[in-house]
Amino acid sequence: MVLNVYYFFFYKFKKKNQIIIFDRYAFDLLVDRVRYRYSLNEKLTKFILNLFPKPDLWIFINPPIKIIEKRKKELPTRELIRQANAYKKLLKKESNVLTINKNQKIEKNISLIVRKMKSIII
Repeated sequence: MVLNVYYFFFYKFKKKNQIIIFDRYAFDLLVDRVRYRYSLNEKLTKFILNLFPKPDLWIFINPPIKIIEKRKKELPTRELIRQANAYKKLLKKESNVLTINKNQKIEKNISLIVRKMKSIII
């Protein structure tokens, strides 16, 4: 089964000049195990995640915790901070991360994202 999934992802998503956008991805399992009711150990999880293709570009939006609190009322502030820090730690290991400046106007951030995407697919 796992090989079938890997083959599907490799075949389907490794085409040139293709943009696929996820707001959640398999790597979220490392950050928020409770949401996914996921209990396998981290070593096995990392092995499984290595079967998934890595994005050519990670876009990390890091808003202030007050904004996250408004959207995620079901989680305590401490957990929101833990998750934000876990995402930062996870993405530090990647070389292709674009962190969006939450203080910039949205048009400027969109322009930055588009330029970065163009540089990858061209």
